[in-house]
Amino acid sequence: MGQQFLQYCLADLVLLPAAVLVYLPVMHQCVLPRRRLIPYVLGLAALGILAMAALQLSDLNAVTGMAIISVALFFVYKRTVKVSWSVALAVYTMDAAMMSFPASYTYYFDAWLNHQAGPVMYSPQALLFQLGMSAVFVACLYPLIKTAFTPLVDQFLPGRVWLSTVPVSVIMAAINLLFKPDHYEDLFSRGLLVLTALLVLYLFLCVCFHTTAAGALEQSRAQERLRFLQMQETQVAAMAHHMKETARLRHDFRHNLRALQALADEGDLDALRQHLDEYVARYPKQTLQRYCNNHTVNSLLNYYAAMAEEDRVRMDWRIDLPADLGGMEIDLCSLLGNLLENALTGCRTVEEGRFIALTTTIKNGVNLYIIATNSFDGKVRRKGGEYLSTKHRTRGMGLQSVSLTAERYGGVARFHHEGGEFFADVMLRLDQNPPTNEKTAL
Repeated sequence: MGQQFLQYCLADLVLLPAAVLVYLPVMHQCVLPRRRLIPYVLGLAALGILAMAALQLSDLNAVTGMAIISVALFFVYKRTVKVSWSVALAVYTMDAAMMSFPASYTYYFDAWLNHQAGPVMYSPQALLFQLGMSAVFVACLYPLIKTAFTPLVDQFLPGRVWLSTVPVSVIMAAINLLFKPDHYEDLFSRGLLVLTALLVLYLFLCVCFHTTAAGALEQSRAQERLRFLQMQETQVAAMAHHMKETARLRHDFRHNLRALQALADEGDLDALRQHLDEYVARYPKQTLQRYCNNHTVNSLLNYYAAMAEEDRVRMDWRIDLPADLGGMEIDLCSLLGNLLENALTGCRTVEEGRFIALTTTIKNGVNLYIIATNSFDGKVRRKGGEYLSTKHRTRGMGLQSVSLTAERYGGVARFHHEGGEFFADVMLRLDQNPPTNEKTAL
C-alpha cells in the first residue's frame, strides 16, 4: 500500500509545473508577495499531490476524484489572486487543458516502452517523461503568456469574454482525461497525429482569443481617446464662443459707457441700475475653468464640472498635476473619469447636500495621490470586501478599472464608505511605466 501510494505521488508530480503555469498569467495580480508566493504554491501543489494519491488509492472513481480535487484547488487558487471569478476560472481551465496534453502523450511513450502492458500505472521512465514534458510545456509557453496573456489579465476585460474560453478548455481537458486506453495495444498510430492536431487546434484557439480580446481592448481605448477628444472639442468651442461674445461686448462697451454717463448726469438711478443689470446679464459667464496645467485633464474636469452643475452638485476640487503627463495621460483621464462618474451617480441618489470633493497631490516628485469623496444615500452592496454595482449583480466596472489602472502604475486603490459619504483613495507612481507592452496590452 505504501509503495503504491508513493507511486501515485510520483505520478502526480506534474501538479508542480501545472501550479507554476496557472500563476504565470496572474503574476501581477497575486495577493501574496512573490517571496511568499513561491513556497505557498509549492506547498499547495504538495497538498494536491497527496490528496490526489489518497483518492486514487480509494474506491472512488478516478474521474470523480480528480474533479473533486480540481474544484477544491480552484477555490484555494481564487483566494490567492486579485482577479475576478471569470478570469480565475478561465486561467484555471486553460491550465488544466494545456497540462492534460503531456499526460496523453505519456501514454504513447509508455506504450512504446512497454507495448504489451496497460496504463494502470506508468513505468518510472514514463513518469519522468511526463514530468519533463510538462516542464518543457511551461518553459515554451512562458514567453507567450508573459507578452500576451498577462497583459490581458492586467487590463480590464469584461468577464463574459473570459468565460467564453471555459467551454473549449473544459472540452479539451475532458478529451485528454477520457483518452486513457484500457490496453496499450488499443493505441493506434494515427491517434498520435489526432492528439497533436488537437493541441495545435487548442493553441490556435488561444491565439484567436488573444487577438480578439486585444482588438476589443484597442477599440475600447480608441473610443476612450475619442471621448476625450470630443470633450476637448466641446470645451474649445465653448471657449471660442466666450471669446467672441467678450470681443463683441468690448466693442459695445464705449456706447454703453456713454449711455451710463448720460443716465448718471440725469440722476436717473433706477434706469442706471436697470441698464447695468441688463449689461451684466448679457455678459457671458466664464465657460472654461483652469483646474490644472494639463490640457486634456482640464477638459475632462470641465466636462464633469458642467454635469455636476446641472445636477446641483457642490464641487470642491484642488488639482495639482504637471502639464506633461507623458504616456499615462489617457490612463489618468480614464481613472479620473471613472471616479467622477461614480461620484455623480452616488450624488444623484440624494436630493440635498450633494457634493464631490476631489484632490490630487504629488509628493516626492513621483507619487500621485488622488482622494475623492462624494455624498450618496448610504446604500451599498458588497461581496467579499468588494463593492458591487447598484445597476447589476457584479463588481462595479468603474471601480475595478480604477484599481487595475492604479496597479499598472505601481500603486493601489482603496474604497470605503461611512454613513452618507463614499471615499476613494488612489496612489500611482508617475515614474512607473505599465508592466506590459502597450501594443500587446491594447
